[in-house]
Amino acid sequence: MDYENLYEQLIRMCRPTIDEIEKRRQKTCRPKMFLCHSDAAQCNLQEDIDFDQQKIIEQCIKRWAHLALTHLEYQTPISIGKFLGLYIEISEEVPLHEKEVPTLKTALLETVHLLNNSTLSFPIACKILIAGLQTTLSELENISPGRVEAKTTVLKLLHATSNIKMLYSKACIKIIE
Repeated sequence: MDYENLYEQLIRMCRPTIDEIEKRRQKTCRPKMFLCHSDAAQCNLQEDIDFDQQKIIEQCIKRWAHLALTHLEYQTPISIGKFLGLYIEISEEVPLHEKEVPTLKTALLETVHLLNNSTLSFPIACKILIAGLQTTLSELENISPGRVEAKTTVLKLLHATSNIKMLYSKACIKIIE
């Protein structure tokens, strides 16, 4: 796999999300209050004394999983740029020094690689990206055991894409480049 080429292709596909992240970075006008977070993550609620990055990560994961579940339920085509863009949002919010960052990036690049080889279906994309989230979900659960909403939503998505009783055509939503 040519990682540079895959990364460039990922950036092209997710241009609106990348631009939005860049806008958030530019909004950051004060010195970093949270040194371990990126500028984009920092400016989410940096003025809030009760800033909770784990809550932001959980919300991003739930948004991504809800998008996938909605497209599964209504059997509508999904834009790969939007789908991966929401996943990039998750990776942007994870603290920079954490061990889960490489797994998130690898899942993104693997998905783009399979798309290039014309072997990507929606269930496969979901499973690869969910696998990339495993460490992040474990960390969220360790930090606040009472917060399991993101994990529950991701488990619903995993079940929806691997339910044997469901017709394969329903699970195999078209992915639009």
